[in-house]
Amino acid sequence: MQCINFPAQKPVQGFDAVAVGD
Repeated sequence: MQCINFPAQKPVQGFDAVAVGD
């Protein structure tokens, strides 16, 4: 699981980025 923080995306503890970066 790669946690990539996306400032443009909603900052949901960085978990949101995991689904997108998956």
